[in-house]
Amino acid sequence: MEYVHNLIWLCPLLFIAGFIDSIAGGGGLIALPAYMMCGMPIYYVYGCNKFQCAFGSTIAAWKYFKSGCLDLKVTLISAITAFLSSMLGTRIIFYLKEEQIRSMLMVLLPLTAILVIFMKNAWNYTDTRKSLTVPVALKALLIGMTLGLYDSMYGPGGGTIAMLLFTFLLKYDIRTASGNAKLTLIVSNYTALLSYVLSGNVLYAIAVPCAFCNVLGNYLGAGFAIKNGAKIIRPVMICVVTVLIIKIILGK
Repeated sequence: MEYVHNLIWLCPLLFIAGFIDSIAGGGGLIALPAYMMCGMPIYYVYGCNKFQCAFGSTIAAWKYFKSGCLDLKVTLISAITAFLSSMLGTRIIFYLKEEQIRSMLMVLLPLTAILVIFMKNAWNYTDTRKSLTVPVALKALLIGMTLGLYDSMYGPGGGTIAMLLFTFLLKYDIRTASGNAKLTLIVSNYTALLSYVLSGNVLYAIAVPCAFCNVLGNYLGAGFAIKNGAKIIRPVMICVVTVLIIKIILGK
């Protein structure tokens, strides 16, 4: 197929996307433009992206879970509400103009950057487990709802937003927050992937090798983040949020 020769440069980019995404989210900022450069129809672009994203997120979440950096019971609450609110978000998006969405993000993303850069105490949190109390459950619900809406209405950087919410609202250790974020996103990723598979919009000759490279990047990146903690996660998050802001400003 005419797109297959692009695998020579596409696979390394998807490896890098997976590596970054497993640490601080934002892999879509690399993956989506990379697929688009192949000249594929946009539905194939999104289908291939969801294919690699679903499997990459799964291996990263498994790595975090295996290392004890994932609080399963709390995160499952967030995952369920993320799925429900993402369905709501896909309906809301049709009633908003692109300018309204961009304006909303131009308020939210700089605030996110300020939190990442200046709230240094947050990087010293050490909690890896939470008792399932009513306040904790309500915050988990809020995280899932926020992430579901963000992911369905915009998308790139969803993992970064989830990590910040788990850190600032529930005071998780940054590595656990990263693991929680990965599991929360899995539900919406596989739901979206199913729709692309059923509609025939996954180009497997591209998607399978790219997914393999992305999975490898996620696996190595998750291990790197688990080993180094905030020392590596915080600067990568700052870079991801900065790129998101620039992307919104430029309207790309």
